[in-house]
Amino acid sequence: MAIKANQIFELSQGNENIKKQLSKIIPETSYVKSSDLNIYEIKDNGIASKLKFVRGLPSDNNFLNNLLAETNNVFNDLLDIEQCQA
Repeated sequence: MAIKANQIFELSQGNENIKKQLSKIIPETSYVKSSDLNIYEIKDNGIASKLKFVRGLPSDNNFLNNLLAETNNVFNDLLDIEQCQA
């Protein structure tokens, strides 16, 4: 989110309205340039690898996001069962 906020901020070219909207969500002091950031993941085999960036944002295709997607799917299945009982 901090990277996306910085991208929007840079594209706004000083537009005060956009700056105000952004600051309500993420303080300007928290903006991060993607060029200043490296993100690594450690896979099951213990090997650390640097995440790729797509259009200036960290790729969604990584171990953590994939695991979260699986967990969300299981939770949705549980909610479906719960709703059938109601």
